[in-house]
Amino acid sequence: MVTYEQNAGAGQIAYQYNRTYNQTRIKSVIHKNGSTTTTNTTTNNPSDGLATNDAQAKEWIAQRESSGSYTAQDGQYYGRYQLNLSYLNGDLSPANQEITANRYVQNRYGSWTAAQQFWQVNGWY
Repeated sequence: MVTYEQNAGAGQIAYQYNRTYNQTRIKSVIHKNGSTTTTNTTTNNPSDGLATNDAQAKEWIAQRESSGSYTAQDGQYYGRYQLNLSYLNGDLSPANQEITANRYVQNRYGSWTAAQQFWQVNGWY
């Protein structure tokens, strides 16, 4: 994305570039006064490495469990996938939730699609 701002005063944004590379969002801003600022933000993509049907099943489960929130809590269950807090070992970060959820589903169901099928029958996974 490139943003051009007309009538930008001295020191204001003249151009802004946003791009994503390997899960890192890079934002570059070139100011009217010639200075440049760049910020990098690493993001988690819950679908990384999954087949389309598994990525859709994973998102389906996340929406039903927590409306997609990494901070949702219901008693001993926490995060986007409502994992038992003991599974997260004190690390409530989105990255750890993704890793732990993938491991849990792989070990218990074999795939996110199978986990979704189980959820649809039982109301939990």
